Amino acid sequence: MMKTKQVKVRISILSLFMLLSIGCSNDDDTQPVAEPTDPPVANNEAPVVVAQTFTIKEDIADDIVIGTVTATDAEEDNLVFSLTQNNEDLFELTDKGELSLAAGKNLDFEQVTSHEITIEVSDGSNKTNAVITITVENVVEPFITTWKTTTADEVVTVQLDNVLTTYNFTIDWGDGTVENNQTTTVNHKYVTPGTYTVSIIGAFPTIRISNVVSSAPKLQSIEQWGEIKWESFVDAFSGCENLVYNAKDKPNLSKVTDMRNMFAGCVKFNAANLNDWDVSSIEDMGGVFGGTAFNGDISQWDVSKVETMRNMFDGATEFNGDISQWDVSSVTDMREMFLGATAFNGDISRWNVSSVINMNAMFLEARSFNGDISQWDVSNVNSMNRMFFEANAFEGDLSQWNVSKVINMFKMLDDTKISTMNYDKLLTAWAALPGLQSNVTLGAVGLIYCDASSARSSLINDKNWTISGDDSCPR
Repeated sequence: MMKTKQVKVRISILSLFMLLSIGCSNDDDTQPVAEPTDPPVANNEAPVVVAQTFTIKEDIADDIVIGTVTATDAEEDNLVFSLTQNNEDLFELTDKGELSLAAGKNLDFEQVTSHEITIEVSDGSNKTNAVITITVENVVEPFITTWKTTTADEVVTVQLDNVLTTYNFTIDWGDGTVENNQTTTVNHKYVTPGTYTVSIIGAFPTIRISNVVSSAPKLQSIEQWGEIKWESFVDAFSGCENLVYNAKDKPNLSKVTDMRNMFAGCVKFNAANLNDWDVSSIEDMGGVFGGTAFNGDISQWDVSKVETMRNMFDGATEFNGDISQWDVSSVTDMREMFLGATAFNGDISRWNVSSVINMNAMFLEARSFNGDISQWDVSNVNSMNRMFFEANAFEGDLSQWNVSKVINMFKMLDDTKISTMNYDKLLTAWAALPGLQSNVTLGAVGLIYCDASSARSSLINDKNWTISGDDSCPR
């Protein structure tokens, strides 16, 4: 019996030794065991945040807190706020939930009255989203200009037109002086020289700075049109030689029919884009950009009701804008329209000028113009006095024009570049027109005729025309 027990013990020891040997032989192949993660906190609830609305004025600055988004957490964990959907990147949100406009952004009630953003709240384990609404309230936006005085006790006058309209406005002179319930022309003395921002709200339908010669040079800029309901812009800023254009909004022109000489003589007027102006009610645009530095985009203007474009770009030496799509079918007066517009060479070939009566000096000294206007219907025009005088680049074909009603062609073609071929075609075609007016003086200084000698003679002998300044080609 003793012998059997010893064998069993030895077998057990041997088995243990073998197990240990096997375990040790596999040490080099053992993979590291990952540390266990912390188990989630039992029953940790997500933050609670509900839809919220903030109401603010449209002129709020980007450094002002709109409001603080609120949320709760059952475990009172630290909450972190962030934006997940941001309307046009208008807003920013701190991790504490303070909402404000993003740097450099602003609101405009007239464009959008409310905005929605989506925010996220995290407690470190769970996240919750909510929609936040920002409601924008209107602020009455003033008409804003700047004025500069250079001496002590200098007076600025804002001239009105009390004959045509009535006023009741508040004016902030920008030096701490605010005057309410103004109904007539206003004057203000600035004690200290400087540049002042002047704001006007209320009933202020017209302005005529041009009537006060001493004040016109003091007007420096138009910063904002505001919500003024304008009724007329006749001579509004005429002669304001230092006026520049900084406005980002547009004037309310719904009651305006007359813009005559609005910016005439504003030599620094530099608006880049006025396409958003609704000029569909305007009937008179005479001289509106005369003598300005204007070369802005007005290609989309609806000028279908305009009857007068007299002097519209007279002396606008930089203007060469695209006005090819304009509907000028109602215009009767285009005299001096591009007079001295030395840069203009736009495509106006498709204009319907069938209503025009007067084209006097229309392209006088428009030294770059050489557009194709051969198909124009000028059958109602009665005067073309100096129409192309000194339009040195013009060499167009006018032979298809029906000039049977024209009684004045004095200096019409003087100093143009109309070729001999085109001049011959013109004389031949015009001499054959039925109902052609007699006793017309045609200026043609520098032009040469060749094959149209007999047609020219017919105009002189049969119609008693006077054709001056041209010459026959060498034979």
